[in-house]
Amino acid sequence: MPHWNPAAPTTVASQGRGYYNYYHMSGRSEVDTARQMPYERDLRSEEICPNNAGVATISNEGLNSDLFSKLDDIYEHMGTVNRARYATFEELQTALSEKYHPYGNWSQSQWAQTSPYAKYSQDERKAMYAHELAASAFGSANATGGIASIDIPTALKDPRLNGMKSENALSADSDLRGYNASVLGSQFANVLAKGGLDIGLLGDATFKFSVDGYSKLLQITVLAGEVADETLAKLNEAFNTGDNAKNLFYNLLYDGSREGAHDRAELAKWSLWSNFERETGRDIRDFQQRKNGFFDKDGKNAVDIFADAVFAGGASVPKGFEAVAINYFYIQTREALKYDLASVPDLTLSLTYQNGEVRLGE
Repeated sequence: MPHWNPAAPTTVASQGRGYYNYYHMSGRSEVDTARQMPYERDLRSEEICPNNAGVATISNEGLNSDLFSKLDDIYEHMGTVNRARYATFEELQTALSEKYHPYGNWSQSQWAQTSPYAKYSQDERKAMYAHELAASAFGSANATGGIASIDIPTALKDPRLNGMKSENALSADSDLRGYNASVLGSQFANVLAKGGLDIGLLGDATFKFSVDGYSKLLQITVLAGEVADETLAKLNEAFNTGDNAKNLFYNLLYDGSREGAHDRAELAKWSLWSNFERETGRDIRDFQQRKNGFFDKDGKNAVDIFADAVFAGGASVPKGFEAVAINYFYIQTREALKYDLASVPDLTLSLTYQNGEVRLGE
């Protein structure tokens, strides 16, 4: 019989809901306390909430955020139980492999006669395996990257969702923008209320919200209609309070209007700048671009400067991950060198707002 369900002493203490590197896997972020996953948004917040701020690649989690939260609900207890049973990641991985897949000397037919999971398709078992493994190792069923990577269509085949359809899982790009716009619209209303602005004062005017990706400053202009100068000033003040502008930028970057929304050259330039500035405090736009890299006025390569900063205790790189961070920055420079960055505009993202509604991708 399979031995994937043994009783064993408690070995790994739970840190609560959210991402946490329980088995301290190399290549995965270490955090002091469990970190909330980006799709769990609080729309009641009196500010614009961040979505994927700091994530290096564009994701489409927002499309199925309700189902992803449901998966965390389903697998949270399983993860807690597994961490109480398996002292190492290797033990956990072996046990779940045996649970969901034929193993060892077991033939497919023998396994099918004994396993309650044999009735499911390979994709369904792959989804359940990935979600339980991630929930156990990292505190979230959706933190599957690097251990059991699956694409979103496969993830949503998990039978434990009971065939649920996401209220937000809309296939057309325009529908996706509509969902993301409704999330931002709720947060906009909260910002206006906190700033003491009656939405009625805005009338039928159409506004353009533009966020500079480098300064994270938001500028609001009137595209159509009439708005008092005092009201427009209060509007700009409210949305430039705290992290509202910065969080709006990241929401637009990762959720606002996806494929084709940002010129690849602008995005490559901004991504390179962002990583370099965060670790070194310097602006790579001041560097000279050559065929083999980016160099400061003293002739020092940006990759070397970045490496020095990281090994000196950079802003965001955990100890032991220095080589990974440096290699990633090197890859960023290779991508950026495809373009003449001096002629590439800085990345600015925008949306329109009218009558309490956010419109994206227009």
